[in-house]
Amino acid sequence: MLINKKMTLKAMWVFGKKNIIITLLLSSIVVAVFHFLEWEFIAIPFLPVASIGTAVAFYVGFKNNQAYDRLWEARRLWGGITNTSRTLTALFISLIDDKSKQRAFLNRHIAYINILRLQLRKTIPWATNRENYHQQIISASDEIKEFDIAIKELFDKLDKAEIFEKVKHRGNIANYTLKYQFEVITKLKREKIIDDYEHSDLTKLLAELYNLQGGCERIKTTPLFRQYSLFSRIFVQLFIFLLPFALLTEMSKFGE
Repeated sequence: MLINKKMTLKAMWVFGKKNIIITLLLSSIVVAVFHFLEWEFIAIPFLPVASIGTAVAFYVGFKNNQAYDRLWEARRLWGGITNTSRTLTALFISLIDDKSKQRAFLNRHIAYINILRLQLRKTIPWATNRENYHQQIISASDEIKEFDIAIKELFDKLDKAEIFEKVKHRGNIANYTLKYQFEVITKLKREKIIDDYEHSDLTKLLAELYNLQGGCERIKTTPLFRQYSLFSRIFVQLFIFLLPFALLTEMSKFGE
């Protein structure tokens, strides 16, 4: 996703250089053949191409709507994680007077949020384009580090390197971290530091974080139907290929 305030020419070139070069070559060849070899029969009416353009517009519009829906759902889910985290933090501090317990619980929660962030940014092989455009654009960003390296740095900053060694082989480290928070809450209940109602309120907030995390993972791991990508790509390529032939007649009306 592009997050810059404007789309620079450099970024446009990185993303579109392949299509720009191919289209330029195709158009140049068509014009050269039409003008110098006088193969006027290669010119086709514009109306059929315009019909294909209409189909392209529908497909592109549909994909834009789907992309925005996924973006908006992701924004709502992450906003839910933020609000639930605030509520959980305020409730835990109000219930637990021990500053060391507060600090340990909140540090684990901060670690959980950052681990989840890194997991959601982790590259999925089947969902990554061969060109790896995102790495060309933000190659200097810490977010494109290898997942294990980024997670290890996080645990090192929290001075919990020994915990990293225990959890680094788990498939879902964020899930494991949140599970440990449940165990801490249950332990506080058994020690009579919190009562049943307070334990219930805290576990409900943790359960809500599980639901929100699952929603984020659903968006990350569920692709759009392949036929949407396939047919839109076919129509776009067909439209780009036929457009120079259709423009020959229209542009020749302006004269040499």
